[in-house]
Amino acid sequence: MEGIGRVLGFERKVEGNMGVKGRGGSESDEVDERPKSVYELMTRRMLEELRDDMGEVKGRVNALLWLMVGAILMELVMRVFN
Repeated sequence: MEGIGRVLGFERKVEGNMGVKGRGGSESDEVDERPKSVYELMTRRMLEELRDDMGEVKGRVNALLWLMVGAILMELVMRVFN
């Protein structure tokens, strides 16, 4: 199915489901997520490494927060029993 869609006053050709699965589209309508160039591959790897690093930082920050909460609770317990 072909049609014309208007986006910001410009006409563009619209074909099928535009890669949206689950709306009657077939497997061939999927968006190809494989890298098309070396630049895209390198950028994707850098983003994956950044995501992993941020996960590690998040874990460390959570550990520090729990340590602080534990220290505050311990201080309160010590003050109550002294």
